[in-house]
Amino acid sequence: MIVQSLRRATHLVSEALAAELEALELTQGEMHVLADLAGTSGEATPGELHRAFGHRHSTVTGILDRLERKGLIERPADPGDRRTRPVRLTADGRLAAARVTRAIARIDAAVEARTRAADVAGYRAVLAALEEEAP
Repeated sequence: MIVQSLRRATHLVSEALAAELEALELTQGEMHVLADLAGTSGEATPGELHRAFGHRHSTVTGILDRLERKGLIERPADPGDRRTRPVRLTADGRLAAARVTRAIARIDAAVEARTRAADVAGYRAVLAALEEEAP
């Protein structure tokens, strides 16, 4: 019941973001990566993004490839491991990330305005238990 409700809520948030940010033509994963990069001063390694989202490395790499083709991130050339090469927002990426971050903040504020602090604390406890359960 908890996981099913969380899955549905995640879907609803994704749909709301997609509708609000339709002009950006971003997937859910791309939006989340941009928001995460915006929260880390615009730079992270693919390995750090993998840990933040829990996606497979190949999934994160695919998202990064698409964002790079769209000109929203850059990956400086490095003959080493692609997982350790930093990923940086471009100027256009910073603008897109700011739009995504504002949309997420708007949804957060709307939900928090209708939710008691005790309910938010309970929600965070459930999320912590789910994270402990994950491999």
